Amino acid sequence: MSIYEAKTNFSKYVDLALSGEEVIVTNRGREVIALTPLKNREQAGFGILSGAFEDFDWEKADSDFQASFNQDKLS
Repeated sequence: MSIYEAKTNFSKYVDLALSGEEVIVTNRGREVIALTPLKNREQAGFGILSGAFEDFDWEKADSDFQASFNQDKLS
């Protein structure tokens, strides 16, 4: 497919590559790149720390944070 076609329907071609299809992009009829899924990548973005703070004491952390301020300068 051409660069224009790849740009226009990028998410479609990413999905195809992720499903195992070979996706080749051409520039003026010449193959220039292949879209392929990355191997052994950890999840990035939202959810990467899911469950990491289940036992964290947010109330204590908040009170420790508040206590770290110089109260004289807040008045």
